[in-house]
Amino acid sequence: MLLSHFHLDHCGALPYMSEIVGYKGPIIMTAPTRAIVPYMLEDFRRVAMEVRDTKDSKDEKQAETVPKIQFYNADHIAKCVAKVKEKRIFFRNLKQNSSLV
Repeated sequence: MLLSHFHLDHCGALPYMSEIVGYKGPIIMTAPTRAIVPYMLEDFRRVAMEVRDTKDSKDEKQAETVPKIQFYNADHIAKCVAKVKEKRIFFRNLKQNSSLV
């Protein structure tokens, strides 16, 4: 799995995939992305849990009928980030070489 950058639409499901679903392949990202990802994931997890708890308390009848999805926890985030391999990633402009386009 190659993470191009740390936005949540790219890294948000990483702990879920690696620790809950069981993805065993390599996880590759740059050093700056690896440095920021744990903070992004923990903030996302914390906010998601607050929203879930707020909704549950307001809509108790609805909460009984909607199944809870297993969400990752702080331990999942730490284990996932520990599996990351830092790589230098170079991008080329493919338009310069028309045979590749």
